Amino acid sequence: MAADPSTVASPRAVSSLAAIARNRDIRNLELAWTVGVGVDWALLVVALLVAYEAGGPVLVGLVALIRMVPAVIVNLSFDTGRLARPERALVGVSLVRGAAAAAMVAAILVDAPLAVLAALAVSSAAGALVRPTL
Repeated sequence: MAADPSTVASPRAVSSLAAIARNRDIRNLELAWTVGVGVDWALLVVALLVAYEAGGPVLVGLVALIRMVPAVIVNLSFDTGRLARPERALVGVSLVRGAAAAAMVAAILVDAPLAVLAALAVSSAAGALVRPTL
């Protein structure tokens, strides 16, 4: 039985992937992006658990709104395509998102669920600068 041509990697694709794997800067960028996405999902899970414990299903439903509204406002009011140094913007966004994650941890430790949701909103707004709003 012959392999389906749509599932077989072309030699050109394989050589492109190998070239990317040899580039240290691209590997670091991909690793940072992967970690950032993983942390973003982990923050969402934590926020959903805190919201459920604090207000049940209604507050869980509001988590989506809390994430989307700041992100949409940022996307509509800020043109990231005109940045002179996009790599600096990426570092700045990562720092803001890291600070928001630390604020979420602190809010959880002092049992302040509304502060957790506020930190989630800040993190979502900052993240909207480097990815499209979903």
